[in-house]
Amino acid sequence: MNIIEFVNNNINNTTCEFKQEIAKLLEAFITDGNLVYPISDPKTMYGNLLYKDRPNPRVKTTNMRNILRYFVSRTRTTNNGNAVSKATDMLMGAATTQQKFYYKNLSDEVNKIIKNRR
Repeated sequence: MNIIEFVNNNINNTTCEFKQEIAKLLEAFITDGNLVYPISDPKTMYGNLLYKDRPNPRVKTTNMRNILRYFVSRTRTTNNGNAVSKATDMLMGAATTQQKFYYKNLSDEVNKIIKNRR
């Protein structure tokens, strides 16, 4: 099944343009028909989540979905937040238990760094 078929089968009652935006986002995470999720270092992830444009940079605690959403938003294929959220939810739903475990551990590590720096 290709990406367009996957999107069409999993999203109802939306415009064709919205489905195309989601398909573009998902393309970045599919290699040879398999879902590939980015891997990151907790310290690097913490630095990426900082609100650097503020006088006192801070970061809120996060969870595995928010970290995956960050990676999806970095593909820069769309500025549509709804498409990014929908693609993130689809990727999270298609993730294996091992992938979810990795993102859960990554979010826990990032949250430890956040709490230690407060």
